Amino acid sequence: MDGNYSVMSDRGCSYHFTTGVFFTIANIITTILGTFFNVLILVSSSRLHSVSNLFIRNLTIAHLLVCTAALPLNSAWTVQKTHGICVSQGVLYSRRVILTLSSCASLLILSWVSIERFVVISRPLRHKFYITTRRIRIVLAITWTCSLMYGAVAAFDDNAFITIFSTTAAVTCSVVVTACYLHIFVVVWEQRRSQTELQRSQYQSQALEKQVAKTMALAIGVFVLCFAPLTIARQTVSKTSHGALHDGLLLLALSHSAVNPVIYFLCFRDYRAALKRILYCKSIQIGYSRNSDKTCLDNNQTELCHL
Repeated sequence: MDGNYSVMSDRGCSYHFTTGVFFTIANIITTILGTFFNVLILVSSSRLHSVSNLFIRNLTIAHLLVCTAALPLNSAWTVQKTHGICVSQGVLYSRRVILTLSSCASLLILSWVSIERFVVISRPLRHKFYITTRRIRIVLAITWTCSLMYGAVAAFDDNAFITIFSTTAAVTCSVVVTACYLHIFVVVWEQRRSQTELQRSQYQSQALEKQVAKTMALAIGVFVLCFAPLTIARQTVSKTSHGALHDGLLLLALSHSAVNPVIYFLCFRDYRAALKRILYCKSIQIGYSRNSDKTCLDNNQTELCHL
């Protein structure tokens, strides 16, 4: 989660990491393409303008930071290390701030998504009272402010407290996410057991919310799988032996930004429809099938169609 890179590992700047350079370039290309289409779809498709999707839009912003700033800075740092040239302190600090800001914001937003899904599934009749546009915007503003503050502090102050704090925060968020989704799956399992004859509209609404929850659970799982090795290595591997192992795990962590657009494409029908219309240069606002309209909720609810 944190962007701390030890001064000791920076001193040993020369090692062979040509493969990592190629992977970094491939990661930049795939992330930029995926994030570009993601931003274009979310901005241009009115069907994807909903209260719940504010989290997805801000998660996309975090990914945009990764592909436009974090990955280029990290690739430049890797190339310089490959050729035995240590980077300047300005580049190093900028890289630390942006890496920490984007990863911290992503983790917090995914945690808020888990809580939001928990409320929607647990309180299907009252979740609109708890989850409003104003409250979500306040939460997101606090999230970005805290992420920026932590990124600045972690980049300029490398000490044991920062490491302990970042690890504790990551574990806490992981516990919150796990608890929320365990409760969600229990609720879904109980609903399947007790389900009798629900109205079709109510059934479709619940199925849609469950689909969104499953999709975001998949996104969270990918995030954890990408960042867990780096977090564990920072706590177990000595700072003097970071080298290629550290940079390889960092590249793996940053690769999660390239995976999320694929998850959205596979899980959301409206996302696929909007992407196809963009690729074929057609209007996104019209041309949705009647079958898609029947499986969607109205504008006041989550507007992502399930499979």
